[in-house]
Amino acid sequence: MSAPVATRPDGHLIGHNELGTISVNPSVVSKVASRASIDLPEVGAAQTRVLGLSVPGAGFMGGRDTDLSALPKASADVNGSVASIDLQVAVLWPHSVRAVSEKLRAQVIGEVQRICSVDVSDVQIDVVEFASTMARRPEPRVR
Repeated sequence: MSAPVATRPDGHLIGHNELGTISVNPSVVSKVASRASIDLPEVGAAQTRVLGLSVPGAGFMGGRDTDLSALPKASADVNGSVASIDLQVAVLWPHSVRAVSEKLRAQVIGEVQRICSVDVSDVQIDVVEFASTMARRPEPRVR
């Protein structure tokens, strides 16, 4: 069963008009979603994972460490004017995962709709790490 096609009051399809169509690349939607997520101070990028396990010291090997100032991993699927977004985030301890997820979902939906002009059907949030302190890359020492 296919979803109904959204139309404007003038009868044109959303994203279509007499001059052509407007499409938004999924990478743009995922970058906007990722950027919108760090507006919340208790959300950040999770440490690099391999086969579902954290990789200690990943920052030194080209991966990433847990960091509240870094962009979380995001991906998006865009079908016409509707987007579906997946986020992998770290949440700062002791914040409630449910409360943070609700705020994050609202923030991402609002920003993606405002900037990309696409509707967001769902935002899948995977909290893959609870961090009590966010790891920072040590400053290089000069000898």
